[in-house]
Amino acid sequence: MYCLIYRFKLNPGKDEKFRIGWRKLSLALIERCNSLGARLHLAEDNSYIAYAQWPSREVWQKGEEFIGDVLSYTHWDEDVISSIEVLFKMEACDDLLVK
Repeated sequence: MYCLIYRFKLNPGKDEKFRIGWRKLSLALIERCNSLGARLHLAEDNSYIAYAQWPSREVWQKGEEFIGDVLSYTHWDEDVISSIEVLFKMEACDDLLVK
């Protein structure tokens, strides 16, 4: 399993629009790109941290090729996100999450 952790910093007042778009984007990646899903967390500094799972690095890379088309699902304006950072790209070695 291939996993990524992202940090999103938003412009003020854009939380609801971001979260709606994030859900739409994540569902499209599940349906069209074989993503295993994602979780979104609100950090103490008011940034959003997303954890995304993919069956393999190769499946994720194919999904990344599709992401430009999928972004149309989010309806994010340029003023929604001030920055996106990939914090980690990782291979899972032990999995004890309850499903």
